[in-house]
Amino acid sequence: MSAFLCSDNHVSALAIWAESAGLGRAERIARDLRTENNRALMARYRARPARHVMPETLAQWRTRADTISPPFVRALADCLAYQCHEGQKPGPGLAVLTVILCKLDDVQPAAGVWSIE
Repeated sequence: MSAFLCSDNHVSALAIWAESAGLGRAERIARDLRTENNRALMARYRARPARHVMPETLAQWRTRADTISPPFVRALADCLAYQCHEGQKPGPGLAVLTVILCKLDDVQPAAGVWSIE
C-alpha cells in the first residue's frame, strides 16, 4: 500500500461539503482531515507533516460549494480513506471521514475521479 498527501483542494472540497452537511466548521474538518493524512504519511514514509490547509483555498471552495456533488465527494472521500490506512492511531479526521462515507453510503463515486490537484 502507498500513501500520498491529498492536495489543499482535495481536503477543502471535502471539508466544505461536510460543513454543508452539518458536520461542523470547514476549518476544523480540514485540519482534522489533513492531520489524519499526515499521520498516515509519517507512518508509511517517516515524512515531515505537511502544513494545514490554507484558509484561502477553503474560501475559494466555499464560493463553489454548489458545484460539489455527492458522487464527487464520495470519490474524494474514498481516495482520502485509502491514503489514511497507514499507522496505528486514528484521530478525529478518520471519524469525520467515516461519517462522510456513511452519509454517502448509497452514492456511487464519480467516474474517473480519484484526487484533485
